[in-house]
Amino acid sequence: MVQALAAGLRPRPDPDSWRYIYGAWRGRVPRRTFWVHGVVILAGLGAIGHALLAIAGVDTRRAEWIVNAALLYPALAVSAKRWQDRGRSPAWVLVVLLPVIGWLWALVDNGLVRGTPGPNRWGPAPADRRLPGAATAARLAPGPRGAEHAAPDAPGTLSSGR
Repeated sequence: MVQALAAGLRPRPDPDSWRYIYGAWRGRVPRRTFWVHGVVILAGLGAIGHALLAIAGVDTRRAEWIVNAALLYPALAVSAKRWQDRGRSPAWVLVVLLPVIGWLWALVDNGLVRGTPGPNRWGPAPADRRLPGAATAARLAPGPRGAEHAAPDAPGTLSSGR
Protein backbone atom coordinates (compact mmCIF):
# COMPACT_ATOMS: atom_id res chain seq x y z
CA MET A 1 0.00 0.00 0.00
CA VAL A 2 2.78 2.41 0.97
CA GLN A 3 4.74 1.55 -2.19
CA ALA A 4 1.68 2.22 -4.35
CA LEU A 5 1.23 5.64 -2.74
CA ALA A 6 4.93 6.44 -3.08
CA ALA A 7 4.89 5.40 -6.75
CA GLY A 8 2.02 7.81 -7.41
CA LEU A 9 3.94 10.71 -5.87
CA ARG A 10 7.30 9.98 -7.50
CA PRO A 11 8.27 12.47 -10.23
CA ARG A 12 8.91 11.07 -13.67
CA PRO A 13 12.50 10.98 -14.93
CA ASP A 14 13.92 13.95 -16.79
CA PRO A 15 13.80 12.94 -20.49
CA ASP A 16 16.94 14.94 -21.21
CA SER A 17 19.11 13.30 -18.55
CA TRP A 18 21.90 10.88 -19.46
CA ARG A 19 20.48 8.42 -16.96
CA TYR A 20 17.16 8.35 -18.80
CA ILE A 21 18.62 8.32 -22.32
CA TYR A 22 21.19 5.57 -21.71
CA GLY A 23 19.68 3.69 -18.78
CA ALA A 24 15.92 3.47 -19.23
CA TRP A 25 14.18 1.20 -21.71
CA ARG A 26 10.73 2.77 -21.53
CA GLY A 27 9.79 6.11 -23.01
CA ARG A 28 10.30 7.93 -26.26
CA VAL A 29 13.13 9.95 -27.80
CA PRO A 30 13.11 12.04 -30.98
CA ARG A 31 15.30 11.42 -34.03
CA ARG A 32 17.77 14.11 -32.97
CA THR A 33 18.40 12.36 -29.66
CA PHE A 34 18.94 9.09 -31.54
CA TRP A 35 21.54 10.67 -33.83
CA VAL A 36 23.33 12.61 -31.08
CA HIS A 37 23.26 10.04 -28.27
CA GLY A 38 22.71 6.78 -30.12
CA VAL A 39 25.18 7.34 -32.95
CA VAL A 40 27.61 10.24 -32.50
CA ILE A 41 28.33 10.04 -28.76
CA LEU A 42 28.41 6.23 -28.65
CA ALA A 43 30.71 6.13 -31.70
CA GLY A 44 32.96 8.71 -30.05
CA LEU A 45 33.04 6.72 -26.82
CA GLY A 46 33.86 3.62 -28.86
CA ALA A 47 36.77 5.39 -30.56
CA ILE A 48 38.07 6.70 -27.23
CA GLY A 49 37.74 3.23 -25.71
CA HIS A 50 39.67 1.65 -28.58
CA ALA A 51 42.40 4.29 -28.33
CA LEU A 52 42.78 3.87 -24.57
CA LEU A 53 42.86 0.09 -24.83
CA ALA A 54 45.45 0.31 -27.62
CA ILE A 55 47.60 2.55 -25.42
CA ALA A 56 47.22 0.00 -22.63
CA GLY A 57 48.48 -2.68 -25.01
CA VAL A 58 45.26 -4.67 -25.24
CA ASP A 59 44.93 -6.89 -28.31
CA THR A 60 42.69 -5.33 -31.00
CA ARG A 61 40.27 -8.25 -31.03
CA ARG A 62 39.91 -8.20 -27.24
CA ALA A 63 39.51 -4.40 -27.28
CA GLU A 64 36.66 -4.77 -29.79
CA TRP A 65 34.86 -7.17 -27.44
CA ILE A 66 35.39 -4.92 -24.41
CA VAL A 67 34.15 -1.78 -26.16
CA ASN A 68 31.15 -3.56 -27.70
CA ALA A 69 30.19 -5.07 -24.35
CA ALA A 70 30.48 -1.69 -22.62
CA LEU A 71 28.35 0.13 -25.20
CA LEU A 72 25.75 -2.58 -25.85
CA TYR A 73 23.28 -1.64 -23.10
CA PRO A 74 23.25 2.14 -23.80
CA ALA A 75 22.90 1.54 -27.54
CA LEU A 76 19.99 -0.85 -27.03
CA ALA A 77 18.30 1.54 -24.58
CA VAL A 78 18.41 4.47 -27.02
CA SER A 79 17.22 2.30 -29.90
CA ALA A 80 14.40 0.76 -27.83
CA LYS A 81 13.06 4.21 -26.97
CA ARG A 82 13.27 5.21 -30.62
CA TRP A 83 11.28 2.11 -31.68
CA GLN A 84 8.71 3.02 -29.02
CA ASP A 85 8.48 6.52 -30.47
CA ARG A 86 7.60 4.84 -33.75
CA GLY A 87 4.78 2.96 -31.96
CA ARG A 88 6.57 -0.38 -32.02
CA SER A 89 7.69 -2.81 -29.38
CA PRO A 90 11.23 -2.41 -28.02
CA ALA A 91 11.79 -6.00 -29.19
CA TRP A 92 12.37 -4.47 -32.63
CA VAL A 93 15.96 -3.81 -31.51
CA LEU A 94 16.51 -7.46 -32.46
CA VAL A 95 16.13 -6.54 -36.15
CA VAL A 96 19.87 -5.73 -36.11
CA LEU A 97 20.52 -9.47 -35.86
CA LEU A 98 19.54 -9.80 -39.53
CA PRO A 99 22.79 -9.68 -41.54
CA VAL A 100 23.33 -6.35 -43.36
CA ILE A 101 19.65 -5.51 -43.92
CA GLY A 102 18.96 -5.42 -40.17
CA TRP A 103 21.42 -2.61 -39.44
CA LEU A 104 20.24 -0.67 -42.47
CA TRP A 105 16.59 -1.12 -41.48
CA ALA A 106 17.24 -0.02 -37.89
CA LEU A 107 19.26 3.00 -39.01
CA VAL A 108 16.60 4.18 -41.47
CA ASP A 109 13.63 3.47 -39.18
CA ASN A 110 15.23 4.96 -36.06
CA GLY A 111 17.09 7.83 -37.65
CA LEU A 112 15.03 9.02 -40.60
CA VAL A 113 11.36 8.19 -40.03
CA ARG A 114 9.31 10.50 -37.82
CA GLY A 115 7.73 9.08 -34.66
CA THR A 116 4.01 8.64 -34.15
CA PRO A 117 2.29 11.98 -33.49
CA GLY A 118 0.77 12.52 -30.06
CA PRO A 119 0.95 10.19 -27.11
CA ASN A 120 1.18 6.44 -27.49
CA ARG A 121 1.41 3.62 -24.96
CA TRP A 122 5.04 4.56 -24.16
CA GLY A 123 4.35 8.18 -23.27
CA PRO A 124 3.87 11.61 -24.78
CA ALA A 125 5.48 12.49 -28.07
CA PRO A 126 8.97 13.95 -27.52
CA ALA A 127 7.96 17.21 -29.23
CA ASP A 128 5.02 17.55 -26.80
CA ARG A 129 7.48 17.82 -23.91
CA ARG A 130 8.84 21.08 -25.34
CA LEU A 131 5.52 22.92 -25.18
CA PRO A 132 5.16 25.45 -22.32
CA GLY A 133 4.01 23.66 -19.20
CA ALA A 134 4.15 20.22 -20.78
CA ALA A 135 7.48 19.35 -19.14
CA THR A 136 6.17 20.31 -15.73
CA ALA A 137 2.95 18.38 -16.27
CA ALA A 138 4.83 15.32 -17.53
CA ARG A 139 7.21 15.30 -14.55
CA LEU A 140 4.45 15.48 -11.98
CA ALA A 141 2.63 12.18 -11.87
CA PRO A 142 -0.87 12.58 -10.47
CA GLY A 143 -1.09 11.30 -6.93
CA PRO A 144 -3.65 8.86 -5.58
CA ARG A 145 -6.23 11.64 -5.17
CA GLY A 146 -5.69 13.22 -8.59
CA ALA A 147 -3.83 16.22 -9.93
CA GLU A 148 -4.22 18.35 -6.80
CA HIS A 149 -0.69 17.26 -5.82
CA ALA A 150 0.77 19.37 -8.62
CA ALA A 151 2.11 22.71 -7.47
CA PRO A 152 -0.25 25.55 -8.47
CA ASP A 153 1.21 28.14 -10.81
CA ALA A 154 4.45 26.18 -11.23
CA PRO A 155 6.99 27.75 -13.60
CA GLY A 156 6.06 27.05 -17.18
CA THR A 157 2.36 26.45 -16.46
CA LEU A 158 -0.61 28.66 -17.09
CA SER A 159 -1.89 30.59 -14.10
CA SER A 160 -5.22 29.47 -12.72
CA GLY A 161 -6.19 33.09 -12.11
CA ARG A 162 -5.97 32.88 -8.30
